[in-house]
Amino acid sequence: MLEQMQGHARRWLALRPVLLLVAVLALGAALRILLTSVDQAGDVYLIPALVLFLWCIMLHAFLTLFAQVPPPVVTTLPWRQRMLMRCRRVSYYLFLGLFAVLSALLLLTSWQLAGAWRMMY
Repeated sequence: MLEQMQGHARRWLALRPVLLLVAVLALGAALRILLTSVDQAGDVYLIPALVLFLWCIMLHAFLTLFAQVPPPVVTTLPWRQRMLMRCRRVSYYLFLGLFAVLSALLLLTSWQLAGAWRMMY
């Protein structure tokens, strides 16, 4: 499973700078909207900018973390090195679970914000 995530991350690794640039631009747009709008009509792009920022940061973190995954445990290594490798792989599995939960929560939040945005504008 980790190797599949590493394959996906390496395949899309070239998008990391683009995701970071889009995240900075989306955050800048959201801050500009917050600082310059005087009524609700001026806030029309605030929710999409925040959602775009969150998704870009999430994808950037995924690509950064899973680009280098520890290799599978080799049985010919000494006991201590095998345990260290297992601990590293377990931590990556925990990060994978955390990313799954955070992605589900971000998807739910995006859905709710999209509904609120549709109702408001």
